[in-house]
Amino acid sequence: MAKISRILFPTDYSGLSEGAAPHAALEARAHGAGLIVLHLIEPVVANTPSAVGVMPVVDEITPDDRDRIRRFAERHFAGLECHTEVRHGFPARDISPYAAGVQADLIVIGTHADGILKRIIHGSVSKSVLESSPCAVLMVPLAAIKADAAR
Repeated sequence: MAKISRILFPTDYSGLSEGAAPHAALEARAHGAGLIVLHLIEPVVANTPSAVGVMPVVDEITPDDRDRIRRFAERHFAGLECHTEVRHGFPARDISPYAAGVQADLIVIGTHADGILKRIIHGSVSKSVLESSPCAVLMVPLAAIKADAAR
């Protein structure tokens, strides 16, 4: 069995991420692994009559963005080796390549049990990560998060 020494936890700060965080912490403690908490900010795009297609608007990552992820990590991963990262990107496309770049051994991500229509229209970040991940993926379903909250 492969050793798990680096765990990637992507977050969008939603209730789903809040609920999946204890599972990432549990895995980190069980394996003595470090955590990387990643927040991707989707680039804002502008569509102007003079532009061909759409062009990205350059948004800076602010100190508030860095402070928010730091507070999230402190709240959920106190006492664990933890690194935070905020960058621009699209979660469905960019989480797996980021995991490969940091040589993550495990990705822990929350997932909705969305209906098929929503998945067809919007896709699923967790499904995209699962299909393209260079490492194991622990998907924490919404039902498990709700069950944890009820205990």
